[in-house]
Amino acid sequence: MKKNCICAVVVTFNRKVLLKNTLDQLVSQTENIDKIFLIDNASSDDTKFMLESEGFLDRDDISYHLLENNTGGAGGFYEGMKRAFEYGADWIWLMDDDGYPESKECLKELLKACSDFDVFGPLVLSNEKNGETAFPFVIKNYSGIIDDREKARDFSEKRKDYSFIPDSLCPFNGVLVSREVVEKVGLPKPELFIWGDEMNYWMRCVNANFRIATITSCYFLHPQAESNSVKTFFGSKYFDDPPSPLKLYCYCRNHIYNVKTLKSRKYIITFSFKTVWFYTFTRPSFKKLKISLRSLKDGYTSNFNNHSYYIGKNFDDF
Repeated sequence: MKKNCICAVVVTFNRKVLLKNTLDQLVSQTENIDKIFLIDNASSDDTKFMLESEGFLDRDDISYHLLENNTGGAGGFYEGMKRAFEYGADWIWLMDDDGYPESKECLKELLKACSDFDVFGPLVLSNEKNGETAFPFVIKNYSGIIDDREKARDFSEKRKDYSFIPDSLCPFNGVLVSREVVEKVGLPKPELFIWGDEMNYWMRCVNANFRIATITSCYFLHPQAESNSVKTFFGSKYFDDPPSPLKLYCYCRNHIYNVKTLKSRKYIITFSFKTVWFYTFTRPSFKKLKISLRSLKDGYTSNFNNHSYYIGKNFDDF
């Protein structure tokens, strides 16, 4: 039986300390990784010097690529997956620089599911709060939130060698993607930049009927996501209030683009109404309303040329 070619893709930007930890965990995996494609989004914190001094760039299994400009997570994963695919990868293991496998056996445990699923990843836990998920998620036929390891286990289905939750995933956080997936749905869309690129790829995989799962018998650690969700519309809805102009713009633009192209156009009206309501009545802000209206329009018209205007800016700049 032919051995699978396994490549990892790590996208980094100005987090050299976290990156070192991620790479340390990758090179110590008991399951061999044929090549680690490290995509540096034009870091300015001496990331390359750290890589040289720690000996990472001397390794044959690490391929380092320093981009001229910051292309966001979307551009980084596009570049990394493209290179891994061209290298001949049968499976591509995706992660940012702030996430890492919980154990040396993580990849080995994940691969037990490679005959049953096409896009799948480990349960993503907080590296700060023991047992809690880094990103709470929902599953079919359950109205609540899966926010800890024990609850995830309770809802898991079991196979001989592993347990899993079907049709559930935390995209780009330790996720394995098969070559067949890339052949059919393509690469991530670099023009999305951040906030929504991972959901775009996940939705494309769902629409293509690929088999998706979270493997709950192995773990991936990540800083716990800060919740930006705020109740709105008389407490009956939630809205994510992003913490920066760039994230607000990309969140609204990419959300509208994703539902327009991959889901149903009725969600365009629903999300647009909720956004306008939130910044008009729930948390009134003319600045945020103006940014969100521009981003909603750009998402609907598939205009991806304006996010660079918001890079490095605060709401006080408007």
